[in-house]
Amino acid sequence: MKKLLLIFFCTSIFSLKTFSQIIINRHYDSDSLFDIAFSTTQTMDYGFLIGGTTFDLYTGWESILLIKSDYKGDTIWTKVTNLSSTGGEGVESVIQLEDSNFMVAGYFQDTSQLQLDGFLMKISNSGEVLWFKQYGDTLSDSFDIVRETNDAGFVMIGNSYSFGNGSSDIYLVKTNSAGELQWQKKYGGDSDDFSENIVSTYDGGYLISGKTYSYELGGSDLYLVKIDSAGNFQWDKTCGTIYSEGLGYAIQASDTSYVIVGTSDLNNTGIRKAMIIKTDSLGNEIWRKYYGYEGSASFSRVVELNDGSFIASGSCYYNDYTDWEGWLMKIDLNGDSIWSKRYGNSDFATPDYFYDMTITNDGGFVMSGQWNRVGTPYRDMWLVKTDSLGNTCVPEPYSPEGCWSYLCENIYAEITADSDTVYLTEGASVQFGTISNFGTSWQWDFGDTITSTEQYPQHSYTSTGVKTVQLITNSDYCSDTAYYTITVLNDVGNNNQFSIVNFQLLIYPNPATNELKVKREKLKVGCKIELYDLLGRKVLSKELQEQEQIIDVSKIGKGVYLYNISRDGLIVESNKLIVN
Repeated sequence: MKKLLLIFFCTSIFSLKTFSQIIINRHYDSDSLFDIAFSTTQTMDYGFLIGGTTFDLYTGWESILLIKSDYKGDTIWTKVTNLSSTGGEGVESVIQLEDSNFMVAGYFQDTSQLQLDGFLMKISNSGEVLWFKQYGDTLSDSFDIVRETNDAGFVMIGNSYSFGNGSSDIYLVKTNSAGELQWQKKYGGDSDDFSENIVSTYDGGYLISGKTYSYELGGSDLYLVKIDSAGNFQWDKTCGTIYSEGLGYAIQASDTSYVIVGTSDLNNTGIRKAMIIKTDSLGNEIWRKYYGYEGSASFSRVVELNDGSFIASGSCYYNDYTDWEGWLMKIDLNGDSIWSKRYGNSDFATPDYFYDMTITNDGGFVMSGQWNRVGTPYRDMWLVKTDSLGNTCVPEPYSPEGCWSYLCENIYAEITADSDTVYLTEGASVQFGTISNFGTSWQWDFGDTITSTEQYPQHSYTSTGVKTVQLITNSDYCSDTAYYTITVLNDVGNNNQFSIVNFQLLIYPNPATNELKVKREKLKVGCKIELYDLLGRKVLSKELQEQEQIIDVSKIGKGVYLYNISRDGLIVESNKLIVN
């Protein structure tokens, strides 16, 4: 088979389009009375692994339920597992590893002691158990979240009565890559304290979030615990009021601040409002906002987007004529709502809930939880996949098929521009256009905080730099996203910031499968290649130390990526790479 060689010079400009955004609204029934999804992750093949619990009609107790789907939500396999002979078990967290296998964490009932233990299990891409480990002591212990660590090990956060002060404490376990215990810690006071999330922080440590009764101002409060890489306590903060707050789920934002979502019984009325709080890197509050409709509302997850805004998910009680529904809201840097969407079977006044949410490779969002119905089976696992604007389609009542919008395959967005290099001394003006099928509205971001909704906008830049232009083309419930790069220079022929490194590169093959080769005519020191996915996340970084160097891309997953070649911190080439 003949190899394709692509020759690029250091001034090349890229333009690329993402895959069309897929929309899913599915209910999964394992022939039991209750099926609930607590965690979902997108897989390397663009499908999903959903983990939760099922009430098994044959055994009469709760069992572990795992479902693997393709990118349309169609089931590939279903696994119902009983870890003990006395039941009472479920999956709370699932993640995929670079080797395509999965880590699954949760709780199960220890048959010998009839108490819960936390577990960590590694399964194959086909659902087969590779190994299983349990953790805890004589009383009930469980895990809520598993995260992979920088040393290829794992941390699991949960709750423990075994190691608490006669009540529940936050329980943290660190293992190596084989699940063998390296150390464990507990955090909390004399009353009940519970965890909800753990995230790595920029200083190499971790932030734990949950709620506390030990240090509360009234009822219960959102709770933050900052620890170092060895689990040693550094500081803790309560983020609450004199009224009761629920579990807090926190992330660290790109500006090193922390963003926490949860719920609050505001003014002690019994009507709970969704809450989002931003703190500095030491947990000191910067601002807080409350959201909700006529009834109660709660946020359970939050993620940060590339533009610094946030997507929060949870559930809301819209009014007295409906019941709980799944809920998604986009929030700006100051905590103000940009848009809000509700999902669920509200016409039948049965409650539906989102428990987990994450961003997907196409810029959309996937949520999982429980979908309720009148009559048996009463609850199904629920998977909703939206586009980047939170759009989805509406399923037929009681339809097990859910829905998948085929029209989203047809919408197409591509950016055109009259120039990809402009100069401030000449006005730095670019006339943009778009080639699209079925597009009805357009959302432009010119890469310098300026936006537009025109179909063919003209824009003038006021600062130098490489600007990534984003276009979201919308059509009914579907959208597609395209990107383009504009280089803005200060003057014709005189710009030290964007001086050209005069050497030629060969980067091949493109598309690549397992290996990417970078060849240079002359060896230059201080060079590096970096790969980014379409969400702007760095997936690979490698120093270029040889004249012809092989880069392993077998573990980053199939898809479209952007690569930067830099020398001494200066980007000298950017382009698109496809990995098959």
